[in-house]
Amino acid sequence: MSMANGAADIAADDPSLYNQDATDSSSNQKGVPVPWWTGLDWRPLTWIVPDTIDATGKPGLTGTTIKKKKHGVSIKYGKKYRANVAGIAGLGVIDSIHAIEINKAIVWPASGVPDEHGLRRDDGAAHTAGNPDSPYWRATIALRQDAINSQFRLYWGRADQPADNTVLAKWAALGYEHPAYRGQVLCCMENWYFGRNCTNVPNTRILVRRSPQPEVGNFPTTWNPRGESLPAAILELLTNKIYGAGIPPEHFTPAQWEALSAAVMADIGHHSPQLLRAEPVTDTMKKLLSYYDGYLTIRGSTITPGRYPHDAVKVAPRASITLYDLTDKPRLSLTPAAQAVNTVTVTCRDRAAKLVESTVTARDTSAIAARDGGEIAATLDMPAITDLVMAEQYAARAAATATSASATWTIELPPARAILTSGAQALPGHNADFTYPPLGLFEKYCRITSRTDTPGGKTSLTLEAEHGFFGALPPIPPPAPPPVFAQKIPDPVTAARIIELPRTDFSPTAPATIAFLIRRPLARNPDNAALTGDEVIATRILHAPTVNSDAWSTLADSDNWAASALASGALTSAATQATLLFDAQNLDLADDDFQSQPDAEQANNTLLLVIDDEIMSIGAIAIDAQNPLRRTLTLLRGRLGTKPAAHASGAEAWLIPGSDLEALTHAVFLPGTTRAFKLLPLTPSDMLPAEDAAPIPFAFAALPPLPPLPTIAFAGVPANATAGAPFTFSLTVHSQTANLAQVTVSLIQINPNGTDGPASPVIQDTFPASLPFPQDYVRELSATALTAGSHKIAVTVSTSAGQTTAARSAAIAVAGAFAPVSCFTDTLLVSPYNGQNYNSEIARLVFTLPADGICYLYASARVAGSDGSGNVDMDLWLHIDGGTGENRHLQWDGAPALLEFSPSLRRFTAGQHTILLRSGIMGNDNTHQYLAACIHVQQVIPDIYIPTT
Repeated sequence: MSMANGAADIAADDPSLYNQDATDSSSNQKGVPVPWWTGLDWRPLTWIVPDTIDATGKPGLTGTTIKKKKHGVSIKYGKKYRANVAGIAGLGVIDSIHAIEINKAIVWPASGVPDEHGLRRDDGAAHTAGNPDSPYWRATIALRQDAINSQFRLYWGRADQPADNTVLAKWAALGYEHPAYRGQVLCCMENWYFGRNCTNVPNTRILVRRSPQPEVGNFPTTWNPRGESLPAAILELLTNKIYGAGIPPEHFTPAQWEALSAAVMADIGHHSPQLLRAEPVTDTMKKLLSYYDGYLTIRGSTITPGRYPHDAVKVAPRASITLYDLTDKPRLSLTPAAQAVNTVTVTCRDRAAKLVESTVTARDTSAIAARDGGEIAATLDMPAITDLVMAEQYAARAAATATSASATWTIELPPARAILTSGAQALPGHNADFTYPPLGLFEKYCRITSRTDTPGGKTSLTLEAEHGFFGALPPIPPPAPPPVFAQKIPDPVTAARIIELPRTDFSPTAPATIAFLIRRPLARNPDNAALTGDEVIATRILHAPTVNSDAWSTLADSDNWAASALASGALTSAATQATLLFDAQNLDLADDDFQSQPDAEQANNTLLLVIDDEIMSIGAIAIDAQNPLRRTLTLLRGRLGTKPAAHASGAEAWLIPGSDLEALTHAVFLPGTTRAFKLLPLTPSDMLPAEDAAPIPFAFAALPPLPPLPTIAFAGVPANATAGAPFTFSLTVHSQTANLAQVTVSLIQINPNGTDGPASPVIQDTFPASLPFPQDYVRELSATALTAGSHKIAVTVSTSAGQTTAARSAAIAVAGAFAPVSCFTDTLLVSPYNGQNYNSEIARLVFTLPADGICYLYASARVAGSDGSGNVDMDLWLHIDGGTGENRHLQWDGAPALLEFSPSLRRFTAGQHTILLRSGIMGNDNTHQYLAACIHVQQVIPDIYIPTT
């Protein structure tokens, strides 16, 4: 937002030196730390640039010569200086800016008076992450001073704000990179007017408002002139990781802080605290808690807030402690009434005088008179109070409290007696009735300020006389706030439907999946019910076991909306158009998402129609010229797993974008059970109370009986086939009730013992969207060339319902299957004793395998005949495919003997193989020897060799 016509600020001919006087010691803010505050506050700028930049983008100033004519002669009186500068006003996101002050003069607004409403942060403005020009990121204010036009740009301090593209971009061009200063209030001034003949940056500060933003809880901006919630400010300092203690959110219960915040603002008022220097968090907490007589306790791992009452009513439950509960005499610390303070001065900041420091004094005149006019004064520093009337009320309350005598008792008692009347532990922050006759105490109303449990089994409590126990002072109403529009609160949801989406898992422990069709309700001004709007942004969905349950849990937060309608006529299961009459209360019907869709988007289920249990996809939409709420829709039927069905005239219909049909599930959404739901609409500031939402009962569908399994049928499968020759066959799969998801076909070779051998795939068909029943799956398939043996066709089928079935064809016999084939070679050799045939080939076998396999191998040689002289050696060698050979040795005495290689299983690769048997006989027997040789090979699994020799 840009505002022109700022107030003129024309410097005098003889300006103050360096724009300062004796009352101004801010020294151009160069040494001021970046502060924290909430509420309304004047914030001076802390400069973040090392120098100024002139109009050309270089370090320095831009000057315009001042000329005046005297006696017709132009005389130079000096220059008007201006430059580009930047500074930080504080930490955290601010809500609004109300004034800009330069050298103690308000230059914006033009009236010279702060704007009560202010220029507010626009959270709804269109924006992009890298473009800081949107009002979402910053406010732009135009000023004109002494004929000099300036631009003041204020970044709201968002945690993700982009880097400045004006003043700081000029420094980046000079090689000085600046960050985006996220989470800080950045001010960039272009052509900023310094004054006449003044080269120093003028003292600049801005009047801004920020509301506390803790990491937990909901604390909307109140826009109260006195400030914001003090408990919320304390919670922000406790949880913020940058300028606070950074305590994790899980250590706080938001509802406790929200309730305390509302009570403090209602009873005491609003505050504007500030923190200008670093200090221990405990010191800060003590100061801020003193405004409303509050306390913090740690119970378990939770930090719990509270405050002591000031309404003359004793709280319950509270502890009741008597003389008989104590294990020792109480230790007493007493301030007599004669020594108590009777005059209180409160130091505050006056909002009506630019928040300058001011004082207000209150006296208890009856106490002063009782002491013959003697005053005992105390001063309380309360800068978070910015209203003098509110300061007077606080001072009067403090004076009335301080006048009475104060007493503190430290008592010891068994832990079992340090309890409340409810039976819970008595802890700091609770109250107690203390009766101890020796001290004249009878049900003395006290506050418990500390508790210590010792290992010896004793509990020590510190009790302090309840100095806030008096009737509340008359409330002082705040000044009338500027007229602003009240935040609208949501109406209940008046039209909604829950649908159960089709199942894919039919096990009894699989939860159901549901979707909500919700018509967006109106938001309404609480002060004027006739003022409504579309501020409802989402719905919180709760669920519980029954409609009367006290245990409601959050299921989801949904920002999806549907449009409700009625069918203007009956629909058959084959109809491709439907005419609907939409409800006039549909707030989203005009959105682009609810308009006609092209064919491709209709096929993609971009816009859906729900009638009864059927989901349809919408294409073209024709709007009735006489009644825009009557529309005719072009349909694709039976989408998202539903079936086309007939629908009666007047049937409830819902239109919803496909991407908004959000599937929700929970472990308790079991088949055949019931559940209750509540819908709580939300606006940016409010949520419909759960007790105002009507419960919606819903019954989850029982599991249907399991559908019959698909049937599998073969046709054309031969009983016999030829090795190496392919064949064709047909396959039909019929599913009666469920969509087919996958069909797998493979060939399995059967081992001689009937077990499965290797399997080779034929085809696998997968249907991503499922093949809808009752359509059959029919394929004519071609099997690969088979090797010799026995084979079967195996088929496995799965459906969208999670069912699986399988079938096999009859056996297919391929010629030559597993007929044992052996090859023998017999050779007769005559060897003289001189060994001339030593190491001679005595047998050879050549064969071919069509595929890799395991073979049985046996080889031997037999010798006979001798002259009886003895002392003969015999050797036998086996060579496979030219290998080095294996040896067997026999010392022979001439008797018939056998030399053999024991039967063994050997692995052979596909192709031709050669096996040789060699032998040698050496000795002094000069007779002839007879030698018989044998080689035997037989393949055992699964392919049978075909011998070639």
